[in-house]
Amino acid sequence: MDGWLPPGAPSLFGLAAALVGGLVIGLERGWSQRVVEEGQRVAGLRTFTLIGLVGGVLGQLGGDLALAAGLLGLGALLGLGYLTSDRPRDHGITTEIAAMATLLLGALATRGQPEVAVGLAVVVAALLEAKAPLHRFLRRLVEGELVAGLKLAVLAAVVLPILPDVDVGPGKLLNPRSLGAIVVALAAVSYLGYWLLKLFGARVGPLLFGLAGGLVSSTTLTLSAARISRRDPGLARPLAVSAGVANAVMLVRILVVAVVLAPELAQRLLPAFAAALAASVAAIAVLWWRGTGDGLPKNVADHIEAPVPVGESVLMALLVTGVAAAAGLARDAFADRGIVAVAAIAGLADVDAVTITASRLAASEGEAILTTAGLAVATAAAVNLAAKSGLAFIVGGTGYGTAATVALAVTGVAGAAALAVTGL
Repeated sequence: MDGWLPPGAPSLFGLAAALVGGLVIGLERGWSQRVVEEGQRVAGLRTFTLIGLVGGVLGQLGGDLALAAGLLGLGALLGLGYLTSDRPRDHGITTEIAAMATLLLGALATRGQPEVAVGLAVVVAALLEAKAPLHRFLRRLVEGELVAGLKLAVLAAVVLPILPDVDVGPGKLLNPRSLGAIVVALAAVSYLGYWLLKLFGARVGPLLFGLAGGLVSSTTLTLSAARISRRDPGLARPLAVSAGVANAVMLVRILVVAVVLAPELAQRLLPAFAAALAASVAAIAVLWWRGTGDGLPKNVADHIEAPVPVGESVLMALLVTGVAAAAGLARDAFADRGIVAVAAIAGLADVDAVTITASRLAASEGEAILTTAGLAVATAAAVNLAAKSGLAFIVGGTGYGTAATVALAVTGVAGAAALAVTGL
């Protein structure tokens, strides 16, 4: 940009960005203090705009020492204003911190990053304006939700980065960093699903319940819905819709994993899984039309397990590890038929481990393993449908079990028929 701009234009652009950043933050501060009486205000529109400009000048003309002196001077002025003003002494210091941030962003604008400075100024203004909703959120936040969020942060920011990114185990199929990423992803999606249900569950009912649960584990969702149905049999049909939606999400999730890890495998699976998904959507529509008038209870979130199921996520990662290792050993002992046998056993609990393992095999070995990998995924999905049907009856009772099994059976039959016609 410097090549075609007139001399001095970059400097002027940086100063203009510093001015705009201060103006944006000043607008929010001035508006929020519009009802505060004279003598109780700390800084408003004009003051913040000038602070941004001063920061820009210090950033352009002075070094780090000058900027530090500017921060100290601003802090002294703000402290003096606090002591001499008439505002209550229990008032927070948000405005003072915002003023110091404005000075630093002004300096950043004239040190080669004007776009970043203005963008951060907008973020600061938005954060300041969000005081009321943030405080409401904190008042509604319970200790378990905070602890779960911190667990997720530790997993993502502390544990995951220190895991080695190396391939180990039979066939070099195991990667600690990849397994850690599975744990973080499952925990994050579960946490997101929990908040979706807590905030909006009563409005969108079974569909949202199934969507959030299906993103984590359709088997877990089917079991959770069965428990609710056992306590309240009148919700059998709506909860069967939830199970159907979670199952449809599972099918989509399988295809997405295959597309990312092994596109050739996804192409093989597409006809059968597309037919199964279409049948699943049709069954969900029928169940929805016939029995979701009452929706789910308003306190749906009270029926959900811990927001961040770290233990379940770790078990899922270990299941992936076990399936991958078992697939390697079974293949060595029984050739490719061993992989399908392992998939049938693993499918009793979940399909993701089989999908990931089969996709990685297909990606590493290509055409030679595609048919076996596809059969493994299809077998795991079929066994999983049957297992969920059994759970629905055993845990949820006849009403829920019958309705859920109809949706699951229609899905499985459609997929099997398409598989028989098109093959792998």
